[in-house]
Amino acid sequence: MSSTRPRRAVLGALLAMFATSPGQTFCLSGFNESLGKSLDLDSTELAGAYLAGTLLSAACLTHAGRLADRIGPRHMIAVASVGLALSAIGLSMVQGILALTFAFFGLRFFGQGTLTLASSHALALRFEKNLGAVEGLRGATVSAAIATTPQIAVLSIHAFGWRSAAWVLGCGAASIGLFAAYGLLDSDLNRQEHQAVKRPPSGPGSSVPVPPVGRQFNLVEARRTTSFWTLLGCTAYTATVLTAVHFHLQAILRGDFPEGPGLSEAAAASTFVSFAGLGLASTLFGGLLVDRLHPSKLLALAMALIGTGAGLMSMADSVTLAHTAMGVMGLGHGLGGAVSAPTLARFFGRAHHGAIRGASGTAAVAGSAAGPFLLSAAGGPLGGMGASLWLCAGLAIPLVVAALCLRRPQ
Repeated sequence: MSSTRPRRAVLGALLAMFATSPGQTFCLSGFNESLGKSLDLDSTELAGAYLAGTLLSAACLTHAGRLADRIGPRHMIAVASVGLALSAIGLSMVQGILALTFAFFGLRFFGQGTLTLASSHALALRFEKNLGAVEGLRGATVSAAIATTPQIAVLSIHAFGWRSAAWVLGCGAASIGLFAAYGLLDSDLNRQEHQAVKRPPSGPGSSVPVPPVGRQFNLVEARRTTSFWTLLGCTAYTATVLTAVHFHLQAILRGDFPEGPGLSEAAAASTFVSFAGLGLASTLFGGLLVDRLHPSKLLALAMALIGTGAGLMSMADSVTLAHTAMGVMGLGHGLGGAVSAPTLARFFGRAHHGAIRGASGTAAVAGSAAGPFLLSAAGGPLGGMGASLWLCAGLAIPLVVAALCLRRPQ
């Protein structure tokens, strides 16, 4: 087997993950100010459109996982890339809240949902022993995207206007995704006979170094285990809290709420660098650790860090504390992502990995849909955005306990 094939597969998965950016909250949040002014929408209406579009995409994601099991991650990445480009073009043409909702659906489904699922699926079909390490690299790509694309989005909006910026970013990302699919990922990943559950591990001449065959859970069987729901709960919590903070970051730090220090849009966007930098370190280190240690303590630490970051953000009355809060949440996000994806593959097998990964993606997308709306809506009854963030911090406690009890299902 050529040693370049695994390297190309990893690079293809990393580029596909980077291409999800226009469908991720950290990039879309840069459009909020422009969307609100252009369409005459307040923050609650924007969050409501985002909620509806993202929930609709979450409802479709498990089906996308089943399709990935049939056609393979290579073609799935290509289909999602084209869908992402069309959705970005649709966003550039919206004139009202209904069209905006459908544009959000397309960007979230094809970007954050399907491309993320397919890139992880590609790595799970090829790697076992080093799956944590390569998943850590995939997570590091997210950190790189978080560090760069929010500021690219803001600069593009100022340079071209938000409508042109939307389709330029979307079509550019789609080009990266298509190159990853057909320029880097090999066709073996699209043939069922090359999956680990279809044939035993082969020798040095094998085109795909398949993982060893073990207990293979289908989605229905996986849903009967406590471990499945623990992993999904941690995934949903991470997406809910981080998306809520990222979506409302400009409002929190600009001073729309009493807690805000009055930062500019550019200054608020710069805190993503702290999130991404520490997230990059933790996802790389976490990927190495999960190949050697049981995932329970690592996952518990990730949940604790995210909860702590949310609490710190509630007290963010300065630039320094805002960067600190985002950095702590970045540590938790990177570590959690490095642990969750390989643990799903190792605990439940590869035979139905696309469907199971799709269910996990549904939890993530549903959490990211609800987060911005819930954080905004709860601010009134609880007495402000700061109180809502403290509630997010408190919700981490039961998840830390559940993560500590995580065990491989029998």
